[in-house]
Amino acid sequence: MDLILVRGNRRIAIECKSSSAPKPTKGFWNACDDIDPQESWIIAPMDDIYEIKKDVRIAGIKQFLNHYNK
Repeated sequence: MDLILVRGNRRIAIECKSSSAPKPTKGFWNACDDIDPQESWIIAPMDDIYEIKKDVRIAGIKQFLNHYNK
């Protein structure tokens, strides 16, 4: 896990990948289990945003930032 954002009791876990077809590793899933974030994001060089598991999304940096600038 590259970054954990915390605000109050809310935790957002962020993993950064350089591949346009990122695949979460076992270490990512283990970190999610340990940290227990409300949301997890894999940020990669792409223009899409999609959910791979409940509360786990893959997105480009612009899509991630736009998600929180609503």
